[in-house]
Amino acid sequence: MTRQVTIPSEVDKTCKDLVKCFESAIEQLEEVRAGDIDETGNIYYLLHDWSTRHEGYNDGLQFMWDVLGDFYEEQFKTKGGE
Repeated sequence: MTRQVTIPSEVDKTCKDLVKCFESAIEQLEEVRAGDIDETGNIYYLLHDWSTRHEGYNDGLQFMWDVLGDFYEEQFKTKGGE
């Protein structure tokens, strides 16, 4: 179901930040694919930011998903079995 809603500024900023994260990840993945691997740069950041099993985990990225998820749940009342 599609509907027009007003996006709060925090959600808008979070979406913009997530787009930047994806763009950066794509650039880093392309570098790795080309064989230009920096063990303390591109591959490390990819694993740190996007993997839950390697090189720690970026809870800042998870926070961004939580902002978007909370907005979704608020809009579609999915919390608490509603």
